[in-house]
Amino acid sequence: METKKKLQYIYILTLTLVIGTLIFFARYLFYSQFENLEYKKISINNDLVRNEILKNLGEINFKNKEWSSRQTIYELMEKKDYKTLEKNLNLSALRNLNIDLILYGDEREYINGYNLSYDHDFSSIGLQQVPSELIKKINYDEYLKKNEEILEVYDLKEFGVWLISEIPITKRYQVNSVGKLLMAKKVDASYFTRLSQNLAVKVYFKGVDNEKADSTYQLDNFLVSDNSLELANNKFFVYSIFHTPEILIAGKRSFSLFLVTSSLMIIIILGLTYYILNRSLFNPILNLQREVSKLDLDKLKEIKQLSHNKEISELTQTINSLIKRVKEDYELLVQKGKLESLGLMAGGIAHEINNPLTILKTNSAIMLRLLKESNDLANQNITTKVEKNLKTIDRIADIISGLQRISRHSSEDELITVEAKSIIRNIENLHTSIVEDRNIIVEYIISEHSLKFKGLEQQITQILINLIMNSTHAIKDMDERWIKVELLRRDHLVIYRVIDSGHGIDSEIKDKVMEPFFTTKEIGRGTGLGLSICKKIAHYHGGDLKCLEGEANTTFELSIPILTESSTSAA
Repeated sequence: METKKKLQYIYILTLTLVIGTLIFFARYLFYSQFENLEYKKISINNDLVRNEILKNLGEINFKNKEWSSRQTIYELMEKKDYKTLEKNLNLSALRNLNIDLILYGDEREYINGYNLSYDHDFSSIGLQQVPSELIKKINYDEYLKKNEEILEVYDLKEFGVWLISEIPITKRYQVNSVGKLLMAKKVDASYFTRLSQNLAVKVYFKGVDNEKADSTYQLDNFLVSDNSLELANNKFFVYSIFHTPEILIAGKRSFSLFLVTSSLMIIIILGLTYYILNRSLFNPILNLQREVSKLDLDKLKEIKQLSHNKEISELTQTINSLIKRVKEDYELLVQKGKLESLGLMAGGIAHEINNPLTILKTNSAIMLRLLKESNDLANQNITTKVEKNLKTIDRIADIISGLQRISRHSSEDELITVEAKSIIRNIENLHTSIVEDRNIIVEYIISEHSLKFKGLEQQITQILINLIMNSTHAIKDMDERWIKVELLRRDHLVIYRVIDSGHGIDSEIKDKVMEPFFTTKEIGRGTGLGLSICKKIAHYHGGDLKCLEGEANTTFELSIPILTESSTSAA
């Protein structure tokens, strides 16, 4: 059940990640397009309002230029006949100008003017005069004193913000001025109300600020953008535009619909996928797991096919192959157990053989001495045979001694100084008995230096004989068959190498060849103990035995610490 719970957790996690990814990309790719459209609309509205304000400034300036260049106004201002000028001002004509303020004056200051914004509802009375405080405010302003053409949004403090156009009074197509004329439109709540009605956009005057305003933010159900126009005194005329986010509202609805629909589709698709996988893959695997957990090592049986699925069938076949291999390996372990018992018996057998062997050797030595003392020529042939018997007895004794050393702990052996070359020479003498196949070429390469080490000559000989015999078995079926046995020195080590014409050991078994009981031979033909014992002997001598990597041919290397003159004298 734990595996099934994990699969369910994986399904839930996958579902969460997929929907989360969908939300992320839908938000930043899909919904962001609606935001871009909304802010583009806001930008268009901002430009629309700004252009309308600038348009109003341009209209006032155009009308002001037309009035300031009239011949009659020029002549009256030149004569400074201000009373006649006021009488000739036409109320209806001024009203049609769509302005709130008109002032006139000479080159130095404004003399008088009229406030049209207060007289829009009267038709029978004359124009209302501008308060003297306002005229004084304008006359004292350094920017308006220049008697130059001015077109500006201007803050007159307590008198409000105005769209102002100031033009010198001249003859048409001339530049000589006899006075100046100022027309203005007040930018107040009523102005923005009319502006909002004309443009179908909600615009509100926010005030005059020292800093430029250029930001968009949300207020209740509106997106508000603050905009500004720079005034003559380096301040800013700020107004706010309220936008109804219709595009964003439509985008949210579309986004929600898309998200809900996509999520339902993903849930259904992943649900069906989980159901199909659970039925065709997960359940068969779990059933197979339960069958494997029921296996008894004492009664191993192959598992029946639990599914028609190709992958599950192959997995079942693989497990059955492993079961078969385990059964075979179990039989091999039984065989190796017998060999271990035989190894334990070897010490006792060697001891029992040594006693009669000693008697044979003693009696043979007596017989040889008596035969040599006799001058009988007939006994000379017998003497030769007895000498051969004694050599054979010594060889048997050496073999038994080797068996005793292997069967007992290595620390009981006494290491002696060994000439490295003598081991190679001994193997050369035993060449024909080691290498039975006469078609295998064996080459011995010996270093010219005198190399010595502390050790047991017979055990090192056993290692090299074992390696040579392994090589003969490995290359027996190859076209090219040769073996090289090398002796050389490397740094502080004596190196023995056995190289054959093989192309290395398979990577699958390379790490196992030194393990106890491992063998590639059939049951009954090998013990699987050879290389593991050889490695143990090498370690006992302070060295190592390993199969070299990266060589063109199969190479085993035995290394033993060299015995130098300094170490010999110290000993």
